[in-house]
Amino acid sequence: RSPARSGRRRPNPFELPACWLSDGPFRRPGCPSFAVVTLQTSRHILQFAAEGQTKTAALGARGSTLPAISAPFCLGLLVSLSQLWHLSTNAEKLYFSETVDIFHLFHYFQCMLKRLPSGSNLATEGMNATRALLNRVPRLKVSSVRRDHQVARDYLIDGRIDFEHGDDAYALIIEVKSSGSPRVVRSVVYQLKGYLADVNQPGHGDSSRRLIPMLVSPYLSPESRTICTDHDVAYLDLVGNAHLAFDNVYIDQAVADRPKSEGRALRSIFAPKAAAVLRVMLRSPDRTWRVADLAQEANVSLGHVSNVRKALLEREWIERRDDGVALIQPGALLKTWRENYRRPVAHRVTGYTYLHGKQLNERLSGQLNPHPHRPRAIYSLNSAAQWFAPFARDGTTTFYADEPGLRLLRETLELNSAARGANVVLRIPVDETLFEDTIEPAPGIFCTGPIITYLDLWTGSERDREAAEFVAKEFFPWL
Repeated sequence: RSPARSGRRRPNPFELPACWLSDGPFRRPGCPSFAVVTLQTSRHILQFAAEGQTKTAALGARGSTLPAISAPFCLGLLVSLSQLWHLSTNAEKLYFSETVDIFHLFHYFQCMLKRLPSGSNLATEGMNATRALLNRVPRLKVSSVRRDHQVARDYLIDGRIDFEHGDDAYALIIEVKSSGSPRVVRSVVYQLKGYLADVNQPGHGDSSRRLIPMLVSPYLSPESRTICTDHDVAYLDLVGNAHLAFDNVYIDQAVADRPKSEGRALRSIFAPKAAAVLRVMLRSPDRTWRVADLAQEANVSLGHVSNVRKALLEREWIERRDDGVALIQPGALLKTWRENYRRPVAHRVTGYTYLHGKQLNERLSGQLNPHPHRPRAIYSLNSAAQWFAPFARDGTTTFYADEPGLRLLRETLELNSAARGANVVLRIPVDETLFEDTIEPAPGIFCTGPIITYLDLWTGSERDREAAEFVAKEFFPWL
């Protein structure tokens, strides 16, 4: 608190001194009315915080308006202003030293009114969901529910529920985590096992109860649930997946739903630039990669590779090694990708050509090209698979092409527009990284690589999915 100044009236924090409205020593060069704008803005913000209600503000001499905002937001904005606008020492002494006490008072008051942290809300919701799960068991009686319980020396858990069923007594030792990624789940499983190992030592007071470790999270993926069951740890997520077994009670529930946040996370992993990194790793699943090498091979930035690397580590699809990271679960990665895969966004063009079979391939030999310095056009789907994993003939020939490649194919194949009976389908994708993952099975013939071909076929008809499985047998023995 600033010391009292003798012989001078303590100013009203919402009263702006008249001398500050002039273009005097507080005017910053090149910024007219600097003091007026900054200090009047601060005055309005403090006034809104003091009143503790939502208002619309007129900001100083600029005449601009601030949308409806709450008092806590006003306080935060004032802190930002005080940091961004470097007021002179004189201005701080004349004004802010007298108002900082009032600012702190309202700040602390607003902090007292804030809601509990999200972690506390999650723990409460998790405990309530566990109680609801236990209530489904006939003749089960809950005797106590405790939060932040110390189960052993130096071990503090999120919750404990003691209950009786039949003639036996049990206790759920519960850990609540906001993230249900396999990496976090494995760590929690080992942590719970450590709790039980300490509690089960001779002389511990809980020897009369059977302790059941349990993990609660907003969402647990199938991989995370498998980790729990493999280590005899019960689990429950707020989506509806649950596993709990004791005595003659066995609960195992799986739902197909997943939260939107999980879908967004998966879409970010399989977004076009991230997918370029994944394709590089899947092409050489036994190789150890450094971030710089991956960035160069996939033609993306180092930051993007780092983000992908972090996401893959969280899901335990890769592991760290002394010389980089290595893909340890290529099958899990590709299976998850195919279940969340959508064919590339593309403009679709159809047509009819009298060319087919060997005659068509001879006409296209030397014309197809995946490189950017020439028109790009490559075989896709079954038309690509027939070159390296032939499964069945398809009467339609399909391509990925860019705009110059489209014009080239129209001329080379002498395409005619056809409302019905088209036998050529050309797709012009927005994501041009597809052209970087190609193979040349014959001189002058270019196709999408096995990974893109497999994913494209998997999302097609039943016949296409059978062709995809045939591609997997030929190229992905680890799947």
